[in-house]
Amino acid sequence: MMSRRIPAALLAATAGATGLGLASAGPAAAQESFATLLEAYEAVAAGAPPGALAVGEVNALGDEGLELIDVTVTPPDFGTVTIESLRIDQVDLGAINEERPPLYLTATVEGLVLPVEALPQPELAEMGIEELVANIDVDFALDAESGVFDLSTAVVELVDLGTLSIELSLANVAPQVVDDPMILIGAAIASARISYDDAGLMGRSLAAAAAEEGRSEEELIEEALARIEGFRTMAGEERGPATDAALDSLAALVADAQAPEGPLVVTIEPEMPVPLAALISEEAISQGADMLNATVTYNP
Repeated sequence: MMSRRIPAALLAATAGATGLGLASAGPAAAQESFATLLEAYEAVAAGAPPGALAVGEVNALGDEGLELIDVTVTPPDFGTVTIESLRIDQVDLGAINEERPPLYLTATVEGLVLPVEALPQPELAEMGIEELVANIDVDFALDAESGVFDLSTAVVELVDLGTLSIELSLANVAPQVVDDPMILIGAAIASARISYDDAGLMGRSLAAAAAEEGRSEEELIEEALARIEGFRTMAGEERGPATDAALDSLAALVADAQAPEGPLVVTIEPEMPVPLAALISEEAISQGADMLNATVTYNP
């Protein structure tokens, strides 16, 4: 019922819209090495087409930090994007110079306004949404020596729609993962906490789906609940208690899809890190939640 692609598309659009793609500072940046993030930004701004980028205030925050206030971006075929404040407290400056994804980043975006046409999500218009207003926080670091990746904070708040929050710690992450994401299959989950607090997105999505299919919202909810029970059956009698509890919580949220009254929270705390490869095994269908020592709660 709810589009799972929206947060990922939103983050990608944010990076592109600001003209500060952190994996690469663009053609102008590729010609030289930058000592500060401010220098990299100035190169990007200088190379932007006339009228494509306007910034009310620019502040350097040390060598690796930058703050942009009152940003307006008008890229071709994207619509006008505005941002009240974009603050990068620290970023892997070497990644910008080497044109690769950063090993660490701490950044905050406040008051990001994206028109619907800026995102490849046609269902948004069907939900009566003309623009997305978002606030984003992200803080992550990969220790190349220890192989520990810590996503301390990843929060995407879609104002009046919902908030997704993620905390994650992975072990055995090779630094080459920035060049080849498939290497991540060798990593292991040490801990995680994922929460979704709905503020209207599920209800809007449900209403739009019902209108499109010519069915009632209640029918769609019953169908979704049946699918959850179908998964329970597929997991078989070998499924552990954590799997049953997780499915119960998910079913409770779906039953309240028209107007959820609390967050869905997934907490993962295994005694030892669990290899990601183990989670794509047949055993994971019935034992995955127990392997991860996962709890799923929904508290209306």
